[in-house]
Amino acid sequence: MFLTEEKARARLSSASNLANRFGKHAAEKPDNVTEITLNTAGRNKGTQTISQETRDEIALRTKMGEPHREICKDYGIVHQAVTEIAVGRAGKVSKNFDSVLSEVRDRALERLMSAMGLISDDKLSGCSAKDLSSIAANMSRVVERTIPNGTESGTQVNVVIYSPEPRQEKYYKTVEI
Repeated sequence: MFLTEEKARARLSSASNLANRFGKHAAEKPDNVTEITLNTAGRNKGTQTISQETRDEIALRTKMGEPHREICKDYGIVHQAVTEIAVGRAGKVSKNFDSVLSEVRDRALERLMSAMGLISDDKLSGCSAKDLSSIAANMSRVVERTIPNGTESGTQVNVVIYSPEPRQEKYYKTVEI
């Protein structure tokens, strides 16, 4: 079907044309029409991207073991964003991030060693078993958090060596001649 120029313009400017009723060029929208904005996947309109310095700080705080909900409150971001920054999916961290983290780790180990030096054997011998177990648990937690985990390199090698129980003389039969 062929349309002349006049018929095409008449159809395009007609009031029954849906493009004119609901489109950008509509002068007035009818009373029975409501506009609904759809949520699309991805970032919402008006949200700001997180700066590289903020990402580095969030990554450092998560590496040091701070809870994600506190980081979310401090920066006003959702839990998913903190998790993605922590595992490295939301952009790369700065090159000096590992050096800053190792510096913090070294300072913590220095303080831990000085605190260990202040705990003398006399003080430990005067503690109850419950106090000794809490001291040991706290020290092991500090060591665990300061040692870099081997999962960053991709593989972690565990070597397990089993040694047989040595035989004793009572397990052998005695033969009298």
